[in-house]
Amino acid sequence: MSDWYGWSGNVLEVDLDREKAFVREMDRDVARRFVGGAGYNAKVLYDRVGPDVRPLEPDNVICFGNGPLSGSLAPSSSRFTVTSKSPVTGIFGDSNSGGHWGPELHNAGFDHIFVQGRADKPVYLWIDDHDVELKDASDLWGCDTWETTEAIQEEVGDDSVRVISIGQAGENLVKFACVISDMHRAAGRTGMGAVMGSKNLKAIAVRGTKGVQVADPSSFLEACNELEEAVISHPNYETVSTLGTTILQRIIDDAGLGGYRHYQGGSWPEWVEECGGQTLLEKYIVRHNGCYGCPASCSRYYHVKEGDYQTRGGGPEYENVAAFGAELCNMNLASILKCNTLANKYGLDTMHTGHSIAVAMHLYQEGLLSDELVGDVSLEWGDPDSIVRLLEMTAFRKGFGDKLAEGVSELASLAGDTEREVVVETKGMRGSLGDIRSHYPWALNQCTATRGMDHLKGLSAAYPTKEVAKKAADTEVNGEPEGVEVFLGKDTFHVVWSQNRHTVVDSLGLCKYEGIVMNPQRLKNFRDLLSSATGINYSLKDLYTAGERIYNLERAFNIREGIRKKDDYPPKRFFKEPIPDGPAKGAKLDKQKYTKVLEEYYEIRGWRTKDGVPSKDKLDELGLNEVAIDIHG
Repeated sequence: MSDWYGWSGNVLEVDLDREKAFVREMDRDVARRFVGGAGYNAKVLYDRVGPDVRPLEPDNVICFGNGPLSGSLAPSSSRFTVTSKSPVTGIFGDSNSGGHWGPELHNAGFDHIFVQGRADKPVYLWIDDHDVELKDASDLWGCDTWETTEAIQEEVGDDSVRVISIGQAGENLVKFACVISDMHRAAGRTGMGAVMGSKNLKAIAVRGTKGVQVADPSSFLEACNELEEAVISHPNYETVSTLGTTILQRIIDDAGLGGYRHYQGGSWPEWVEECGGQTLLEKYIVRHNGCYGCPASCSRYYHVKEGDYQTRGGGPEYENVAAFGAELCNMNLASILKCNTLANKYGLDTMHTGHSIAVAMHLYQEGLLSDELVGDVSLEWGDPDSIVRLLEMTAFRKGFGDKLAEGVSELASLAGDTEREVVVETKGMRGSLGDIRSHYPWALNQCTATRGMDHLKGLSAAYPTKEVAKKAADTEVNGEPEGVEVFLGKDTFHVVWSQNRHTVVDSLGLCKYEGIVMNPQRLKNFRDLLSSATGINYSLKDLYTAGERIYNLERAFNIREGIRKKDDYPPKRFFKEPIPDGPAKGAKLDKQKYTKVLEEYYEIRGWRTKDGVPSKDKLDELGLNEVAIDIHG
């Protein structure tokens, strides 16, 4: 619509019960206050999906959202967010992904797609600019994501068409099935692929030619150049571009926070040497690749040409290598890459898949899983053949894989670990493999995350002390009077700050990687980009408050689902078992101290310290009056 800038101004509503799709105008007030992407998705999910709706029921809504900067000239503007009630946790779920699909959707003239209902037969959604059609996908059902992408491109006669799809894992409603974009980019963690599968929605294919219109092209280009220069001039730029997130393997192991053998080891330098980013680069990487508009191009393509695990594919990220390697004591790098390829084809979340296998191995080690239940597959640590087999069994729900497909909470209950003495999860989800037992802010960050235990809703580990956090926050606001308030003397301030800031980035449609590992991005950069793109004069306070507003709305969704203070604690093991070896040997969390920092976090957030419920005053302050009434009456 011609009077929109940044945003296209259009959302696509899809009703699969009636197999109808129609276009409506975006809500201007919601766009301004919730920015777009993750924020706009969260508002729609809160309004449409109540606690009476189960994740895999037709009434659950799945939201695909771009930010106003997605597909623009802004550096790293590749990201889109998928949001729904999560089959993994039963609470708020979203997942952020890169590649080229999100920008293509924005260039087709759509900011968001909202899908509800369930089709009678498998379908895929075909978007050719504003020509939209639901097409029969019966012949695609049973295909993996690579086959699906190629078949759709052949059908529409254009191999440049961008496709997101589910594989066999999504079709089989594996709780942690994910959505795959461009064959190698995953919207994972929260089971969005299972939600698509429950709706008989196999894929969404897009061709877009319209472009993204900005209000002030000159100022926008200046802001883009400033941010790109900050990225490429950063001292870590070359290493990050070369190794991607596998740069973290050495850093985490050197700190003794490796989480090896399902958190039964802290340091394993031999594994880093055998399976680390540098070894991967030298042995198997054939070329580098980047998402849309990325100056870092941190992704890679690998090719294993010989041996038992011949494969090729894209990636892998640090957590992928860790999930199929470190956590399972697997020293065979080729088999790890084979698992990564299969996970992308089948549409499996790598972290949940590896973690489910690790939990099973640990429960078996403790004598809590019987041979009769497990069947003829080995649950011995470090067996690459069994790891590959267990992954395939999970995707197809074959044998013991049917149990793994239900997730670690169900697996623990099946094994009689009802008190969660072995399982590592919070709200049904495991966070980063990087051990949180030596770092209270990092533990707090992950365990208060709105989608379950999670390392991507904030990155407080980057700021280990309040002095460093204050310095970062001071730099962030640049001393401007409209800048956010710095809570002096609060060790937990930077957790709140980081979570709010990351929520802004997910809503803009930008990648957090440069901001996490290199950290040249500032709130000022985001403000300048957003203001010049949309023509709305955002202040730093406006933008930071938008992040806070979105985070509180996501929390309110979870409160409505029954989440309370007890659900914000780390796994029991982390209070009882110290890290057994390495530089962090002996570290464990103290429950009393953790409770103190948790309550400080609640105070900073404006949430009630007794239960973690956002106060009515805080919700009213953020303009969430209807939510305050919903939560407090």
